[in-house]
Amino acid sequence: MKSTLIALALVAAALAALWRFYPEALAPFLSGTPLRQHVNTSTPLYQWQDAEGNWQVTDRPPPDGIPYEIRQYALDANLLPPHPVRD
Repeated sequence: MKSTLIALALVAAALAALWRFYPEALAPFLSGTPLRQHVNTSTPLYQWQDAEGNWQVTDRPPPDGIPYEIRQYALDANLLPPHPVRD
């Protein structure tokens, strides 16, 4: 009985650590549940290059036939580049 409680406590601690440090790993298991809203990740962003070679990043996939990458960021991530240092 005591070993069962210890095992359950260890599993609970492991899940809490996973939730805290790697919430994106739990997202597929939580989809469709009320807990999904508490996972700290953004909606997917689609990144691709247009015909002129400019990078595009949007919340919608590009037109058919254009290769793209899906990016997922934490909601609290700073996506803006730092300001250049001025002399």
